[in-house]
Amino acid sequence: MAFSTIIEPFLCRLETNILKFSVQDGSPTKRHRPQPEFILVPGSWDDFSHRTSFTLQQHEPGNEPRLIGSVKIIEKEPKRGEDGKFRPSVPMHFDELGSKFVSLGQDEDYYWNLLEFLGSQGAGELLNALSDISWQPTLAMPFETSSSFRNSLIRFNTAHRARRAGRAIILGHTIHESAAFRYRARIPGASTSLKINVNFDETDKVPGRIVCLIGRNAVGKTQVLA
Repeated sequence: MAFSTIIEPFLCRLETNILKFSVQDGSPTKRHRPQPEFILVPGSWDDFSHRTSFTLQQHEPGNEPRLIGSVKIIEKEPKRGEDGKFRPSVPMHFDELGSKFVSLGQDEDYYWNLLEFLGSQGAGELLNALSDISWQPTLAMPFETSSSFRNSLIRFNTAHRARRAGRAIILGHTIHESAAFRYRARIPGASTSLKINVNFDETDKVPGRIVCLIGRNAVGKTQVLA
């Protein structure tokens, strides 16, 4: 299943008050907080030796903590711990993660909760601070070949859906669900790139939902799929 959304060509960076983040093991204590703060609680979930899961909570003076949801944070070059696990070296206190890290909410509820609790602008500011790849898709490019990206950050289908839909949710764009996608490939020696439009009929039974690529030997079928 794929989403087709229009990505607006403007910068995501918003003028913002400085957001405060803290990392706390276990349940954060209900201490007095003089200003709003976001707490990241590390999880114990193991993705093939990658421990990247956190629960994000919003804490405001005088109010009960609000659960935003599950988020994963990966580091460009994580260090292996004494237990053999890779963990991102997220600072205990920070106002933005910086270019060494990227994050992704692990389901669409994460983005809906951000929109409800913070509004569109506030949610955008927080996603900027956490280097979220749904909000700023180009941030993913330096990380996409890493095992922590493939095996942890986008391991589950809910994360794939969140990656496609998160930005549209925050911006209030309509999310169009369709079993369709566009594929473009360039074969060495060809004068133009190859464009393939695939549009499945969800009501059709197998094998009607199977698309085949047919061609003579050595014309580039494998290169198209690679």
